[in-house]
This record gives sequence, C-alpha cells and structure tokens, in this order.
Amino acid sequence: MNEILKDIKEQYQYNDWSQKIIFWNIGLFVLSLPFFYEFKLGFFSFPNFIALNSNPNQFLFFPWTLLSYAFFHSGLGHLLSNMFFLFFAGKLFFTFFNTKQFLTTYFLGAFFAGLIYILCMNVLGIENQLVGASAAILAVFFTVVFYSPLMIVRIPLIGFVKLWYIGAVLLGINLVYFAAEIS
Repeated sequence: MNEILKDIKEQYQYNDWSQKIIFWNIGLFVLSLPFFYEFKLGFFSFPNFIALNSNPNQFLFFPWTLLSYAFFHSGLGHLLSNMFFLFFAGKLFFTFFNTKQFLTTYFLGAFFAGLIYILCMNVLGIENQLVGASAAILAVFFTVVFYSPLMIVRIPLIGFVKLWYIGAVLLGINLVYFAAEIS
C-alpha cells in the first residue's frame, strides 16, 4: 500500500497540469460518493453549493459554483469519459502552449460555459443543475483545434484524422446532446 501511495505522489508531482486536474477530479469523485451518492436510487444528488444551478438566486448565494461544478461528475462513465478526453486534449495542448495558458483556458472555459449555461436555461425557463468538466475540457481542446486545425492525429481503430474533423464531430454531438436535454 505504501508503494502505491508513493507512486501516486510521484505521478502527481512530475506530470503536467492536465494530469493533476485528472487526479483532482478522481479524488473529488471518490470523496463525493459517501456524501452525495444516493445508493438506493443510483444517482448523485449534489447540493446547490457544489453544482451549478441555473436559478440566478441560487447562483448569487453560491458564486463559486461557476468553478466547483467542473470538478464533480454525475457518474463513473461521465468521469472516465471526461478524464480520458482531458488526457488526450492536454497532451495536444502542451504541444503548443504552456502551463499558465492551460490553467487559464481550463478555468475560463469552465467559468464562461457556466455563465452561458445559466443564461440559456433562464431564457428557456428551465431550472436545472450542472456538473462535469466537459466545458473546460472542450475549451482546452478547441483552443488547439483553432490554433492548428490541420494537425493530424492518430485515433486507434480509425486511423489518421485532421484535428478539425474531430472538432466538427464533437461540436455536432454536443449540439445534439444539448438539444435533447432541453426538449
């Protein structure tokens, strides 16, 4: 057990910030299980002081939720898919940019996506909660897409693909998902 903890500490210490954020997300997911997971019902019930609520009154009382929502996830699949994509997007990002730019992009992506979420939900008259790092991760990914759209990446089982193709597919998937959520 000591070796495992030592290895985790070394991995955290020597890796880039995208991987440190992955550690934070996994740690907070594990920590949130006993506190916010409804085992009998099979889902998370996050309080308003963690999840981003689209109700402006809730947001005014808990303004830090514009960032805290990006460190909690609604399930194991949600967490794993986001963290795998953050690993991939982080590797691409650090090809061109530095740590300060990564952290700025990640946190501003979460912040502004949260504001847009609140605005859209209020325009549509929907009250809901938001958790997950998808917006921050997509901000990191699309920064690389806009910087180097013709970059070619290799995707297992698919082959070599230009980065902007992946961005277009992800944008389409997210728009369809958003449309399905509001209907």
